Amino acid sequence: VVGALSFFVSIITQLTKEFVPKVIPTKLYALILSVVVTMAAVLCYLSYKSVEIKLYVVVGSFALGFIVAFIAVYGWNEFKELKDRFMKK
Repeated sequence: VVGALSFFVSIITQLTKEFVPKVIPTKLYALILSVVVTMAAVLCYLSYKSVEIKLYVVVGSFALGFIVAFIAVYGWNEFKELKDRFMKK
């Protein structure tokens, strides 16, 4: 799911970055877009499954948006290196 969201955000960013004012950096635009798309996807899924939306789900989807943004901007290799640096085997 994270991979699909990252791919989706990357495509949207590439297609729409020409319409965004040049004052906003592309990485910031990708971050904002990632958080919005991730939160919308989670809330749509919960609505589809008829699950009650709790505050911790909204906060969790906000945090997941940062992970999606990191992968969309830097790629899976950087994410794996960062994960391997902080996670013990």
